[in-house]
Amino acid sequence: MTDRSSIYSSTEMNMEPPTQANEEMALDNAEGFQLVSPKKAAKIPRVEDATPPIETGNKYQQLTEEKIYPATISLKPQGNYKQIIKEIDETFPGTENRRIYDYINIKPTSEECRIQILALLNEKKAEYLLNESSEDRPIKIVIKGLSEEMDPRDIVDDLTSKGYVVNSISQMKNYKLKKLLPMFLIEIKKIGKYMNIYNERNICYFKTKIEGHRKKTKINYLLQPFRLLSCSQELPPEA
Repeated sequence: MTDRSSIYSSTEMNMEPPTQANEEMALDNAEGFQLVSPKKAAKIPRVEDATPPIETGNKYQQLTEEKIYPATISLKPQGNYKQIIKEIDETFPGTENRRIYDYINIKPTSEECRIQILALLNEKKAEYLLNESSEDRPIKIVIKGLSEEMDPRDIVDDLTSKGYVVNSISQMKNYKLKKLLPMFLIEIKKIGKYMNIYNERNICYFKTKIEGHRKKTKINYLLQPFRLLSCSQELPPEA
């Protein structure tokens, strides 16, 4: 027979309280599975769909492109020119008429319109001049760095050998001092690679600088003469 005391003793041994080592092991397991806040939790990366590139236009493209206008017509104001201008304005809307010096500059909207205006002027037997179009008009440059005693023909020969077509050349002058300047104004025709003229740094074996020609605007003003009056004098009455 089994002794009851031995049974109870074995049961008490199995029901002993947990030791300190078991408690530490339980704490380690609990620390390994701690809850993490949503802010610190790793986010699952989203797979974004590849969007096609958006094509955008350059709004400054019109500024960089060179505008080409048809050649203008200079009408000499004589006879019944006012009636001719009125007929051109009514028949060809959009045409600009401006008074420039002793002529009336007629600026058509297209080449076809220009041909029709010329036919009208020939029918009216009007006197006019044909101007160059902006496309055919040569560019004007100023060459600096050459001697004021340089022969312009040598400059033309040098530019011609480099492939440029010179339309005209003139040496700039100081009219107040009546002295020639070491600067030359040249017209280059728009033929071939004419824009490379701005990259030239050596002309007639001299180091030079080339710039575009800019006309200086003149301000017309009137100086009204005046005279100083002493305190004893009376001011003249205003007109």
